[in-house]
Amino acid sequence: ACDPGFSAEFGATVCTPCAEGTVAPSNTTAFCAQCGSGNYSNAKRTECLVCPRNTFSLGGVATCTDCKIGLSEPGSSACTPCNPGQRQAEGVCVYCPAGTARAYSEPGCTDCDAGSVAGEGAAFCTRALPGSFSNVSGLGASFPCPNGRYQDEAGQTECKPCDAIAGSNEPSGSLG
Repeated sequence: ACDPGFSAEFGATVCTPCAEGTVAPSNTTAFCAQCGSGNYSNAKRTECLVCPRNTFSLGGVATCTDCKIGLSEPGSSACTPCNPGQRQAEGVCVYCPAGTARAYSEPGCTDCDAGSVAGEGAAFCTRALPGSFSNVSGLGASFPCPNGRYQDEAGQTECKPCDAIAGSNEPSGSLG
């Protein structure tokens, strides 16, 4: 008989340590058994332990893998990604800050490009509306065009000057 964590499989006379991710819990165990999904083997290879929250395993491992873009319950075989517009932070899903967005497949929130904006918790950036502009990346809202300037297109980084002859009596945020 072999000590716990060791086995003499297939009639071998020498006891060998169980491989990572496998265990032999007692001296009456004839072979090392693989730990199942959501579990990992302890250092002595004597028991399978449950993977902690926000980690996972497909089984047969000595350590669980951290969730990179999602969360998991203890004993999980996979991580569940945070919803679009959210990211993982300290073990919980939180909204992306204004000026950033996260689609379902992205690992984290990314800044909106100049000409685009996003409110808190946005899944994607949207183009600045006509009558406004966004000249810096990572903005949560666009700026209205100042008096004497207009913008008749979406997604712009600046406003156009009004015709000097016609002038403009329109309030700020003019479309033309």
